[in-house]
Amino acid sequence: MEPVEEEGTLYYIIKDPRTNRFFRIKPLEHYLISQFDGKTPLDEIRKRASEEKKILVSREVLTRFAAKFCEIGLLVSDESETPATRSGNPAGILTWKFPLANPERLSDWLYPKLKWCFTPSFVGFVGVTILAAAGVLIANRDDLLFGLVNVVSLEGLGFVIATIAAVTVLHELAHALTCRHFGGRVTDMGFLVLYLVPCFYCNVSDTYLMREKRQRMWVLFAGGFFELFIWAGSVLAWRVVAPETFVSRALFVIVAVCGIRSLFNFNPLIKMDGYFLLSDYLAVANLRKEALRGLSNLLRRGAALETRPQAAELKARRILSMRGDRFMTLFGGAALVYTVALIGFLVFHSGGWVFDQFGANALALFSLALVGLLHKPALTAASAAKDVSKEKWKNLGEKKRRPRFVFIWGGAFLVTAAFPWQLRVPSELSVLPMNRQIVRAPADGRIEIIHIREGERVTKGDLILEYDATGLQLQRRTKKAELTQAREELRLLAKPNPTSREEIRLQERALDTALTVEQAAQQNFERDQELWTGGLISQETFERTKNVLEEAEARRREAEAKIALVRKRSPDSRNEQMEVLHLRDAGAQQAVIERLDAELAQLDDLLERTKIYASISGTLTTYRFEEKVGDYLEEGAEVCEIADDDEVVVEMPVSEKDIDVVKLGQRVKFKVRGYPSRSFEATVDEIAPVATPGGHASTILLRAHVRNDDHVLKPGMTGVAKIYCGSSFIANIWTRDIIRFIRTEFWL
Repeated sequence: MEPVEEEGTLYYIIKDPRTNRFFRIKPLEHYLISQFDGKTPLDEIRKRASEEKKILVSREVLTRFAAKFCEIGLLVSDESETPATRSGNPAGILTWKFPLANPERLSDWLYPKLKWCFTPSFVGFVGVTILAAAGVLIANRDDLLFGLVNVVSLEGLGFVIATIAAVTVLHELAHALTCRHFGGRVTDMGFLVLYLVPCFYCNVSDTYLMREKRQRMWVLFAGGFFELFIWAGSVLAWRVVAPETFVSRALFVIVAVCGIRSLFNFNPLIKMDGYFLLSDYLAVANLRKEALRGLSNLLRRGAALETRPQAAELKARRILSMRGDRFMTLFGGAALVYTVALIGFLVFHSGGWVFDQFGANALALFSLALVGLLHKPALTAASAAKDVSKEKWKNLGEKKRRPRFVFIWGGAFLVTAAFPWQLRVPSELSVLPMNRQIVRAPADGRIEIIHIREGERVTKGDLILEYDATGLQLQRRTKKAELTQAREELRLLAKPNPTSREEIRLQERALDTALTVEQAAQQNFERDQELWTGGLISQETFERTKNVLEEAEARRREAEAKIALVRKRSPDSRNEQMEVLHLRDAGAQQAVIERLDAELAQLDDLLERTKIYASISGTLTTYRFEEKVGDYLEEGAEVCEIADDDEVVVEMPVSEKDIDVVKLGQRVKFKVRGYPSRSFEATVDEIAPVATPGGHASTILLRAHVRNDDHVLKPGMTGVAKIYCGSSFIANIWTRDIIRFIRTEFWL
């Protein structure tokens, strides 16, 4: 027996080493049980209590007290009687313990070597490490969250399981060593199944015998604290080592395992470290039991039944700014809801996996196994419900209200079951544009100017982008100059005797044309030289461009020589030269002009193809389209995508199990995740003729066309839709899924 003070009240903790059970009693109970030495009669004990404690204890009360302590094994009626030890699983149907080893010798060997871990310096160092790791986690949360999805596949499931086992053993050893540090003993460590989830445990119940709350809480906190230290060290090491290596992946697995385990471990709603920490902090023994009792009393008051007695001191206490009994009721409700949700989640997903992998027969065996595993708590709940029903029925009989009760509740049930209700089939949805157009490049070229940014609306015919057309523009100017010169020569040929001034003007135009051609050739040469240096064009293409430049330079020099010669000649000489020009055929000159006209028209067409226009009205959806300036496009390459979102299509994959009630024209009401407070409506316009396979249940695609005049529905959005499939009785809606499942999977 050890005295323990909690919230200013003295208690005594009794440990039964045979059953490893602990009992908390008050000072008077401690005094009375200390008097039972096998020799002192009951009357003498009553007399001592009256003289020493100034309390009158009746013989009947003392007899019941002795019987109670005999029942729990703390007293025996004679020396030959041995208290019976409890058999079976003492922890409950949802918590199965399998002891494996006694870690006392290991903890005695390790403690002297690791005693420095319990110094304030080391604890402070661990705290700083955890804070630093939290900062790294926040800074790199995207990388960590992205990798968390594939954590099992990093090095295989075996490595993950080995990591979980190793971390768990270290966690439990931290509990054991801390208990040893504060003078307690750990004699039990083993395997535990908690809510159908396998894990380990370390029995540190000796903490109940520690007088200081601080010591008890440190023992309970040590395992999770050390696991957080492992997590923090792994986070920092993961950030330092080279990514995509074995060490990096292994550290990431440790980070994920420790992080997820810590979230569950410190959860006070299940019986793990967080629950025991809260129980010890609030100084409420059997916190969960007291909380469920408070919840039960609330429900019994609602049913006008007599409530069960609850600790009187709870009403007088304030816990988190509320009355103690109210906090217990709230905590009991949260714990019950969480437990039911957790077990339901595990059963639902494990049952679904069994059904998907092995079919209906395996699911039936799985259900039988669950019944065998959970039949005791189910029977306990049924028995409690039966007792409550009997008590309620008895009260109604005493008050002569049974007929009215049956009439009201039976009528309410029948009316509810037969009440018509809208049958709605839920489905995920995705938003697609009604019309989607991919704009392709009409010719090769490099993008110079982009006029439309991603997300901007365009009208059919709007200019989207322009190529770099410098070379084509120079060629056009050159051809234009050549055409002008050819037409001037044709005009001179039409005259009988051209003057020398006109001859000089003609040669000057020829020189201008030669200079323009040379300039264009020079720019083409510089561009192709850059491309050739970068390996983008062949040597043959570069040499051809170089030859064109040399030819243009030669023509320019020839034109300069001709005009110099014309200017130096006398008028008679120039007249002779013009006579030679008149010998040329005017028809041939007209053919040159027509050829130049055709080449100029071709260049105009090529220049027009350097501009790309919108083929439909809509929104440009290409990601970061404005960053494509400078990209080189080949003819036929995809330039951008324009989605006509004036009207969108909502696609809804519906399970084949519900397709029997879905019809064309039915109303659809849906919400997208971007606008959770706004509802949209449509009708079923299309039902896909072919189902899409997906495990044991295929889906059939439904489509609904929706006007999108305000353009709030963006292509790619997702949400949830409900298809209204007509009215049905509530009873049919409630039983529809289970009846369909039985008829489909278990028919003969």
